[in-house]
Amino acid sequence: MALTFLEKIYKECFDKWGLDAQVIMFNEELASAIKALSHLYRNFNEANLAEFKDELADALVMIDEFMYELNISTFDIAEIKAKKIDRLLEKLKTS
Repeated sequence: MALTFLEKIYKECFDKWGLDAQVIMFNEELASAIKALSHLYRNFNEANLAEFKDELADALVMIDEFMYELNISTFDIAEIKAKKIDRLLEKLKTS
């Protein structure tokens, strides 16, 4: 099967920098998103919202890279999310 444009980019990232560097980068991007969310929570304004969106996009790119590298399909994730949402609905009903 031919790789999509994005899959080629994701593959090149892992080929060029390796798993260890990508894990570190993933952690950094998630930490940046958490920090931006804290800024947004502390002071909700357009600048902080823009910062959060930017950092969230970086984290989502890393999620996509790892989903590609580990051969995790969006279908796999959708099934798991559906179960978690069902559990959340149950919690909402019982609390």
